[in-house]
Amino acid sequence: VVEQRKRLGKGGVCWDAAFVLGEHVIANEDEWNASSSKEEEGRRMPKVVELGAGTGLTGLMIGKATRSEVTITDLPELEGLMRDNVRRNFGPSDGIDNSNPEEDAYGLLPCNDATRSSQPKGTVTSRILRWGNDADYGPTPYDVILGADIVTSLYDPHALAQTLHALSGPDTKIYISGKTRLDKPHEEFEGEMKQLFESVEKVERPESRLRSPNVFVIVAGGKKSL
Repeated sequence: VVEQRKRLGKGGVCWDAAFVLGEHVIANEDEWNASSSKEEEGRRMPKVVELGAGTGLTGLMIGKATRSEVTITDLPELEGLMRDNVRRNFGPSDGIDNSNPEEDAYGLLPCNDATRSSQPKGTVTSRILRWGNDADYGPTPYDVILGADIVTSLYDPHALAQTLHALSGPDTKIYISGKTRLDKPHEEFEGEMKQLFESVEKVERPESRLRSPNVFVIVAGGKKSL
């Protein structure tokens, strides 16, 4: 289950773009996870980071369904929600904030079939990561970088692209989902990404059972040297 806390604003809510991104990345695991096959089970699990995770829905789905080490990240005000959702799905539930039972009652959402197995295949942790703050980045590069609906008019799309570049290595795969309601920020973001990465592809029909109108996924890789 994934808890929402609407009192935290947009970051405390599960959005279609997060669910679609989780299913798309799981469906295309062979693109980014060399340890997914039985022949490669001895290899280290890929390091995955989700930016602007909010509830952590995307990262939790991937940690449940794939052999990966996932870190979900967001601003300090979302830290408690991320931590509690990790505990609900990957660890002991003591310390979870249930201070608002009415909000919890409508906020608990089931994940998809692929993530309902009792034993997660991967691991998930949570922490603060502020874009543009190198001290928050942790050990880089990451093998996979995720972001669900994080290209908005509230944030600088150029700063986001620069952060993705800083967190990447030459073989990093990047998956960013969004909705076409924000054409100008997305155009600016895609333009900046093409300056920073060799490959930037827009997938108009992501692989997901949720056919949410206008949700797409940008897949990028091939970090350029600056």
